[in-house]
Order: sequence, then C-alpha cells, then structure tokens
Amino acid sequence: MRRRGDRKLTVESVTEALKWSGGLVTAASRKLGCHTTTLYSFMNENPALKAVREEISEALVDLAENTLYRAIREGDLKAVMFFLDRRGRHRGYGWKAEVTGRDGAPVQFELEDARAVLQERLDTIAGRFKRAGEKPDETRH
Repeated sequence: MRRRGDRKLTVESVTEALKWSGGLVTAASRKLGCHTTTLYSFMNENPALKAVREEISEALVDLAENTLYRAIREGDLKAVMFFLDRRGRHRGYGWKAEVTGRDGAPVQFELEDARAVLQERLDTIAGRFKRAGEKPDETRH
C-alpha cells in the first residue's frame, strides 16, 4: 500500500481500476494503492463513478447471460434447469409454487392462538392421566 498522499485519485484512474477489477472495489483499491474506504469515499464524491460501476455490472450480466446461453446450447442440464426455473415459469417450469385464493385473490387463513391450543392439549393429556388413575408429574416440562 502506498502512504497517504503518495498518489492522488482521479476519476480516470478510478475508472480504469474499476474496469480492470470487474467493478470489485477491494481489488481496485489495491491496484490504486489506497484503502477501500478511501476509494468508497472518493466514489461517493464523484457521481460519474456510479455510472461506471453500473456499466461494468451490466457488462458482467451480459457476459453471464452469454455463458448461460452457450451452456444451454451445449446441452448442460443444470443450465437448462436454471433457465427454465427462472424464465419458464409462465409455462409451468420452476421449483417455486405460488398459491392464490379464488380467482387470484389472496389466500385467507386464520391463525389459532398457540397458547390456547397448547393449554387444550395439556388439559387433554391431564384428563387421560385422571381417567387412568395416575397423577401427572407436574415437575416435568
């Protein structure tokens, strides 16, 4: 790491470092020879760098989509399943099931009072002991 003040950050140098690091701030800060918090502060002071990071992020998404597309074309079953789970739901594919009420309305349900249900079950158990002529062990929990 360079000492403070050895190298002044510029929008151009930070842009270059962010592109070099694929938008990873820690790697960019190492390349620039500054602390990560210094780089974050500089980026917050220079709104143009936000657009640079978004552009890099979008380029990485494009790369990932191209890689996924190639994997699907090559018959990679995991890639096919991933794609259908995310983008084929309208055709019935996917692991996640969404449940709705009648005519797409929200599902309506009632929650029981857990304490009342627990007390009712405890009373039932105590009743069984009484009928059997035994006394329930009240020290056990």
